[in-house]
Amino acid sequence: MKRFIVSLLLLSAPLSAQRLMHGLLLGGGIGFTHNLEVNPACDEYGRDGFIYNDTFDYTLYLGYRFRFILPRNERIFFDTDATFRYNKLGVHRAYYPENKPDELTPFWTLRNGHGQFTLPLSVNYRLVKGLYAGVGVEPVLDISTYSPGDMPFFYCNFDLPVHLKVGYTISKRVDIALVYRYGFFNTINDAKEHKAYLDGNLSDLSLSIFVPFVAK
Repeated sequence: MKRFIVSLLLLSAPLSAQRLMHGLLLGGGIGFTHNLEVNPACDEYGRDGFIYNDTFDYTLYLGYRFRFILPRNERIFFDTDATFRYNKLGVHRAYYPENKPDELTPFWTLRNGHGQFTLPLSVNYRLVKGLYAGVGVEPVLDISTYSPGDMPFFYCNFDLPVHLKVGYTISKRVDIALVYRYGFFNTINDAKEHKAYLDGNLSDLSLSIFVPFVAK
């Protein structure tokens, strides 16, 4: 038992020595789609003569951040966040009429939203007084709705984006950062069967604001 207690003290010592800041995180930005490969077996997406253009319009997020600063080298610090995101995607359809084969005619446009629970983790390095850069990963649980009939279903996808950021600490109470996030897994689909896309991924560029409530 004595050895166990000593081990816990040794493990907790580096954490207790770190400076801790935590507070509100909010942000938003624009999104992008990449490498979309339409599934020809999907009834809707496989219709001949139709043009498909799914877009990632914007992202908004709100969360809480914990920032750990190394006391012996304050240039290095770590951020871990608990965040909820809302991504707005656009589903656009158009076709070429038989009587006007050279004229693209809009068919319909649908806006649908994806909710995401994310846990971003990053390591950062302060370049000069207020300016810093960071890199990290962001486990994501993406939740969308799928309504094949009158009964809606929730459909979940997993993604593991990487993100790069450049930020500036204005004061002890305000920190802003420009963040680019790139996902590697297909979170566009919203159906378990007849998936719209065989492949495709999303990225976004956002501006985040960190407002620490506590700085020790």
